[in-house]
Amino acid sequence: MSRTVATSIDMAGVSSIGDVEFIERIGVGIGSGRFRARLGGGGPVVSLLLAEAEKFDKQGLMDWARRMKRVDHPGVPGVIQIEDALEPGFVAQRYVDGETLEQRVERLGGPLAAVDGLPLLLQAAAALRAAHRNGLAHGALAPRSLVLEVRDGAMDAVRLVGWRPLAPGLTQERAVARDLRALGELLYLALAGVPAPSRQAGEPPEPGAAVPVEFGDLPEAWGRSGRSGAGRGIFGALAAARRMTTVDAFVDALLPEFSRLTGDALAEVAYELSADREFKAEVERQRDRQRELDSKLRFIRDWLRDNAPAIEVVDDRVAGLEAQERSLRNLQVELAMLLDRPVRPGESLASTARPEVRAPEPMAAPPAVDEDDEDEADDAAPPTTVEAPPPPAAPASGMGRMLAVALAAAAVAGVRGLAGGCARRRPRGRSAPVRVAALRGRRVDGLRRAPPPRPPPRRR
Repeated sequence: MSRTVATSIDMAGVSSIGDVEFIERIGVGIGSGRFRARLGGGGPVVSLLLAEAEKFDKQGLMDWARRMKRVDHPGVPGVIQIEDALEPGFVAQRYVDGETLEQRVERLGGPLAAVDGLPLLLQAAAALRAAHRNGLAHGALAPRSLVLEVRDGAMDAVRLVGWRPLAPGLTQERAVARDLRALGELLYLALAGVPAPSRQAGEPPEPGAAVPVEFGDLPEAWGRSGRSGAGRGIFGALAAARRMTTVDAFVDALLPEFSRLTGDALAEVAYELSADREFKAEVERQRDRQRELDSKLRFIRDWLRDNAPAIEVVDDRVAGLEAQERSLRNLQVELAMLLDRPVRPGESLASTARPEVRAPEPMAAPPAVDEDDEDEADDAAPPTTVEAPPPPAAPASGMGRMLAVALAAAAVAGVRGLAGGCARRRPRGRSAPVRVAALRGRRVDGLRRAPPPRPPPRRR
């Protein structure tokens, strides 16, 4: 049998066992102590307990290891190998590497959140319950006995390490009570960040009976420290349970508090998750708009690049057409000033000429009438009506208004001349007036003329 000698580590007189490779000592206690080692043939790294016959009951260690191997729980490292043929014998358990509860509190510099610390201790309680049901107890739980393995997407897993056979004189009942009390103290350390007041388990009322455990001092210590938060309710629930004897009672007392904590945490997370999801949806909408705008911007850049020659030509043409437009507008203004009326777009030049002013035609003289015929005409026919020429249209400019005034004056003068001519042609010895119906009720040059009085009819 090949033997390897480890010279850098004190193995308490043990150099090697078979092909086991010793790495370092990780604890003292029974036998030659606990070591981190590697099994032969490239095997796994294990936590190895040595049991030299002259220092420890080797057979008792082997019996304990066989009971330990029957414990099936993820929180209890499994037994990998039991060696009782070689001297010294050993028991190899799965080595757990990770951060202990003591190291976690030191790293954080204070307590854990209640929603994180309470689940860790409930996991440890579940591992102890599995061991107690198989007639095993840890008996030496400490902050370094809880190793926390970080897992992605889940809470840290708790592994209880440091298992060994009970020390001489420690009964199973007292070891179970120690485990139960240690759970409460470890919970206090996790939530308060400082060690809890220690209290030894009392003696059982009779040999073989369960040892009751109380936690009334934990809420008192919490209150004296002036702390608030979830710890007050948690340790109050433990104190209300009073005399516990099993880990099941410990779990039953804390489960309502755990449900309340997780419910509150879930509600808060749900609220924040809803807000973050809405924000994330808005971010996606804005990213879609950005992609759409980027696509449009690429299209615009490509279009401008492809039409660059045409753009240069159009720029030159626009400059020339704008100059031509200004010239045409200036021409319109000058022409309107010459014609003394505005020239609108689309209006021909012929329509801009001044209206032709025609002199009024002379009115025809009335025919000569004999006195007798005149009297008969007065009785038989209605008076002759002389129509005045219509007034000229309203002029559109100053010159046009002057022409209109002249035409109106000429028309009035013609009417007055006609009336005078009729009066001069009165027959001899008679006063038969000539009725000018054109002057009745008409406005001449803005004035209303009354008709001349009619003489009474002449008797024959």
